[in-house]
Amino acid sequence: MIAAMFLPLSSDEATIDEALQIAADRGLILCRPKNFSPEYPFRAMCFAPGSIPSGYTPLTLVVKTPTKATLEDPCTA
Repeated sequence: MIAAMFLPLSSDEATIDEALQIAADRGLILCRPKNFSPEYPFRAMCFAPGSIPSGYTPLTLVVKTPTKATLEDPCTA
């Protein structure tokens, strides 16, 4: 069982898409640090639902159309 996934900034888009799909398939929740900064070294952090560390908050996906969704602005969350 995977408890967490961290995706570095240096990953290419195809790798990010694949990793996020794997995380979703395994039931992990996309999160960001509560002290979010655009300079943070990771693009995304995914945790198991019962084990999100206290310094992280889940991100919210906003579905715009059947083929497009966006992340809620992490700077305003």
